[in-house]
Amino acid sequence: MFTTDLKTILQSFVKEVLFKDKELPRGGTEIWAPFDSLPDETKVKIEGMKFMVRWLAGLKDMVQPLASTLRLLTLVIERRGDISMNQHTAPFENSWLRLSAAKCMLKLCQEATYVASMTLTQFQNLAFVIHDPCLEVRDRFAQKLNKGLSTLKLPLEFLAIFALAGLDERKEFRAEVKRYLTNNITKRREYVKDHVLSNDDLLAYLPDYSLPYAIHLLAHLPFFTTYNDVPSLLKIKDCLSLLMEPLISKNENYSFSFFKRLLENIKQTKDKQAPDDSDANLKLYAVCDLALSLIISKKNISLKD
Repeated sequence: MFTTDLKTILQSFVKEVLFKDKELPRGGTEIWAPFDSLPDETKVKIEGMKFMVRWLAGLKDMVQPLASTLRLLTLVIERRGDISMNQHTAPFENSWLRLSAAKCMLKLCQEATYVASMTLTQFQNLAFVIHDPCLEVRDRFAQKLNKGLSTLKLPLEFLAIFALAGLDERKEFRAEVKRYLTNNITKRREYVKDHVLSNDDLLAYLPDYSLPYAIHLLAHLPFFTTYNDVPSLLKIKDCLSLLMEPLISKNENYSFSFFKRLLENIKQTKDKQAPDDSDANLKLYAVCDLALSLIISKKNISLKD
């Protein structure tokens, strides 16, 4: 009975609050402002999303309402926070709404039952928030992502999202993300060392296996439209370097042959998201080749040393 009443309340929130703008339209050009400066209408939308996610996280097995919730939160991100698409909200409100939707998705993905229901497209939309137009959104999203990973509540594929920080022009942000990566990689290696794990569990915890997720994510970057687009490939190389440097340098058991075999195996497969799309497959293989060039470069340096 209580669950049914809550579902009714949440359905009403989505229909009457989240998708409706009742206050006067706001203008402006600022893309960020303190939370306290948000209109009450926007604060209610944010708190409503958080309540909805807390309810689902508490139940842990509501797969059907989860699917609609993930679609809703993804829609908020896809629409850049302008949920009703009528340019009613100010740009800084939209930034807060995007950030809140992304953080809510991260919260849900800490439940194993729920993360399995997330589609590849939803995962990609969530991941791209780390390269949001608003710098404050990027920073806060990265902090939330790091928190979930450092407690081992978020699965391994979320570690790959940090690779996208290689697109950021801010040196200090890239350095901060590299610290996040190093700490999380170290923590996962220690966990593997201290526990007897099955092969499946090893795949879920060993940080080296975040590389295939990163490769697929980078192959689907919106600006990467053709496999031989050199400017895009240079950006992707920066992303791979950000992830692979701590994976390799902080690995006392580093094996060139392991990474080489891992990448070659990917090149024997097809893009799961678009297996019959030759362009998608070529982009995937191009990113693999970039990663391979990086580990070959690392091997040559090691031999020279």
